[in-house]
Amino acid sequence: MKVSHPYFPEMTIVPLERVYFHEEIVERRAKEIFQTMQTHPLLLNPVIAMPLHNDKNYVVLDGAHRCMALRMMGCSSVMIQVAHPDRDVSRFGTWAHAITECAPAQLYDVIRTNLKNKLDLRSHDRMLNDQSGSPLLARLYLPDRKNLDIRPRLWDLNRRVEGLHVLFNACKLVGSVERIPITDHNQPPKTYDGMAGWIQITPLKLEEIRELVARGMRLPAGTTRVVLSVRVLQVNLPLEFLRSEGTLGDRSDHFKTWWLESINIHQGRYYEEPTYIFEK
Repeated sequence: MKVSHPYFPEMTIVPLERVYFHEEIVERRAKEIFQTMQTHPLLLNPVIAMPLHNDKNYVVLDGAHRCMALRMMGCSSVMIQVAHPDRDVSRFGTWAHAITECAPAQLYDVIRTNLKNKLDLRSHDRMLNDQSGSPLLARLYLPDRKNLDIRPRLWDLNRRVEGLHVLFNACKLVGSVERIPITDHNQPPKTYDGMAGWIQITPLKLEEIRELVARGMRLPAGTTRVVLSVRVLQVNLPLEFLRSEGTLGDRSDHFKTWWLESINIHQGRYYEEPTYIFEK
């Protein structure tokens, strides 16, 4: 039985100069993608980007390092899947982050030392009945100690972003920070061997992401997690489309022709069930 989705996501190419980031870039990660593109000059998956208010510029929700790698490859454009918040975004949140390569006691001490003069730190138990503080910025889960609620002393966007950078930088002083998925946002991540603790961040709203771009601010890398109603994968767009000369209109027409031919030839599948994809 052939199953089709009620709509196909909007796909287009836009100049890289019209694509903005809301998270920091990890140079090592961008170089890894660049090296892969040198060997295989393809853009495997489209970048996920949300229109800004003027609908001419976009903010990247997933794929900032791919954009940086494309710039390193000399490309002037990028293929994006447009994420319209009212239609395409099923859930917008944050990744949990695991801190490894240190002991829980080390993590606890460095957090207390580096954050105590900049953010409010209180045990999770105490904050359950304390409504006097500002809203929660993040929660640090420690397997063998009480959890810590972390709050900015003033609740505004600038203080929240600054607070997250202070928190992540403190964790990196003693260990390695990596993002991990969670399935229940009301529960902390499960305990894994080698983890000293986990951070769960209070998500920003999509409008706040737009405001970040307007202010020229960025969150720590790997913070934002977006779940789409439909995501297009394994497109394998040749990079020649993204670094060819000519007007944007010419390149867009060329891309649309190639895209329609690819759909007809490859007969892309729509999977209704959750799907694992293993990428090298």
